[in-house]
Amino acid sequence: MVTQQEVYFKLLRKHRPRIANAFRDAILAARGAVDLAALATAIDANDLVEAARLLRIDARTLFPVTDAVRAAFVDGGMSAADIVPSAAVFGFNGQQDRALAFLARQGGDLVQGITEDTLPMLRSVVSDGIQRGRSSAAVARDITGRFEAGARVRVGGFLGL
Repeated sequence: MVTQQEVYFKLLRKHRPRIANAFRDAILAARGAVDLAALATAIDANDLVEAARLLRIDARTLFPVTDAVRAAFVDGGMSAADIVPSAAVFGFNGQQDRALAFLARQGGDLVQGITEDTLPMLRSVVSDGIQRGRSSAAVARDITGRFEAGARVRVGGFLGL
């Protein structure tokens, strides 16, 4: 029989990279989809709510992340059978109503936390850019990152940090 700690670290090694990669890919996709001209216009108008909407950090964008978290949850539940005594009967149903409700709450909390972090980041970057006399287009690129020579995705930027 394996220990809880062994199961935990095995699951961590397996799912941490999956969740991290899903988050990185979701943010890269969101950054790549931003209409920089519209973002600059929203910055000029000091409309940070519109600017945040243009960044597209929502449940649809973050679905791959919540799906990776769901996979880790199910794998964790299934792995519990590895640590219970062999005489015990254990079953895990990832489709059970309480499990689904838990996952929905976790996914919602994740999306809400990320979207709530976006507006303060925007305020800070826009305020700093304006104080330094930068154009709204330059500030928009500060947020979303820039294409470097030969790069297929934007590099840098504050979005997703």
